[in-house]
Amino acid sequence: MSAFERSKAALNLFTAAVPRHMGNVTAVVYSPGLMKTGLRATLAGGMGRIAKSVSGLVLTNPAEPAKGLADLVFADLTDTPPGTLFDRRGKPSPMPLQEDVALQDALWQLTNRRLGLDG
Repeated sequence: MSAFERSKAALNLFTAAVPRHMGNVTAVVYSPGLMKTGLRATLAGGMGRIAKSVSGLVLTNPAEPAKGLADLVFADLTDTPPGTLFDRRGKPSPMPLQEDVALQDALWQLTNRRLGLDG
């Protein structure tokens, strides 16, 4: 698993844990999709070639994901499960590891230890 994939998985796990540890908080994940950034230049070997081959599918105009994020900010998320993943069009989908409470809590505890925080 690449560092990028691991960081996204950690973000998803941590987001799902937030409401359990912080009380009355709504926490969801927003994915704008593939965006034109300089990230492709940092990818080695096969991953760089794959990224180059799908570059025609990459969004170059940030207006659509920006609108999706704005819509999400003002949406009623009262009945939305913690850690739900929303795509750039505001469509919810289950997040990988959304139900793995033990792994979420383990990451929460590790993060707190690394930051020198209690709990």
